[in-house]
Amino acid sequence: MVQLTAKAELTHDASTREKTVNQYRLGSTVGRGGFCKVKWAEDSSGSGYGIKVLSRCALRNEVATFKKGRGERISFGEAIQAELKLLKGLQHEHIVLLHEIIDDPDHENFYIVYGGMAGGALMQFRQQCCGYEVASDPVAAKKHWGERLCCKDADTDAARGEISVYTEAAAQFLIPQLLEAVKYVHEQGIIHKDLKPDNILLSLPLPASDSRISRKLSGLGEWPKVVASASDVVPDASSLHALLQGAGLSVRICDFGCSEVGEAPDHRIFDALGTHLFTPPECFEALHTSDDGILGKPRDMWSVGCTIFNMLYGRCPFWAEDNFGLQCEIMGGDFISPEGILSMQAMDLIRGLMTKEPGDRLTAASALQHPWLRSP
Repeated sequence: MVQLTAKAELTHDASTREKTVNQYRLGSTVGRGGFCKVKWAEDSSGSGYGIKVLSRCALRNEVATFKKGRGERISFGEAIQAELKLLKGLQHEHIVLLHEIIDDPDHENFYIVYGGMAGGALMQFRQQCCGYEVASDPVAAKKHWGERLCCKDADTDAARGEISVYTEAAAQFLIPQLLEAVKYVHEQGIIHKDLKPDNILLSLPLPASDSRISRKLSGLGEWPKVVASASDVVPDASSLHALLQGAGLSVRICDFGCSEVGEAPDHRIFDALGTHLFTPPECFEALHTSDDGILGKPRDMWSVGCTIFNMLYGRCPFWAEDNFGLQCEIMGGDFISPEGILSMQAMDLIRGLMTKEPGDRLTAASALQHPWLRSP
């Protein structure tokens, strides 16, 4: 049950510079959106939370929404309320937990409190390499893992384009959880529309320095190559999975701000909302050629394929410096998969999720049965 609180009391400790909202001590900023920021917070018992802080002024801004045959403008506040209504109806172990809403009309901010995910985002974008990497605080990782995992600095060299990506064994543990969440969301008729590493959260920080979890790839401005290391070992998937499961590592998808409930049976959508790096070609093509919209569920599955590609390559399948160029790349090209980095089965799963014809893409349920995930 989501707790609704109508009173917000903000205190500021001048000596520690610590801010508190009701029972929550606000810590570092762990995320930012167009009109909000997300703070890590703890209550008096030490339990962790993610708190989305929204200015009431920002809630009056307008955002676009699209339905069949028309688009319209609504306030950001209305969009937030629609997202909260949707989230209240979702109960799944791999979807972020909505814990409390603090809505005090006399207070300058509106607060949304989510269950804490101490590991942060699945991957972080590194501007120098135009790609995503496994990144975590070694101190925080050490606190959770002790000697069970190697928790040192990952020591990647940005000047050489080095980046930390997941090993296949680690990805095989995390990806089924993501697919279970997407399968559940789709069973509710919901299309997420913005699945990407930034919107997938880890319950525990993972050290990028442990060779069972990640490995280095290099190649600034070009396709990556494996950086060999004397300490590199091919992890035994079964023992790694037992270790991660025993520690309670899990993923949850978050940020349903672009999501909508589609009408059965096709659950069609009528926009290209979301992050273009993870958006399929039909979204851009339909904007120019059809008023019938596109199939919603395959739209999400393309994004899942892009996310897995990022997990294992540290790059997006398509890249351009501007949105128009990126749309052209996605609509006109077939992505390149460098040889010698992934197993054939891993690449087969990605291609099954990112085939250009939406109706031919794997569903979340069929992807869960893929041999690469069934027999790591």
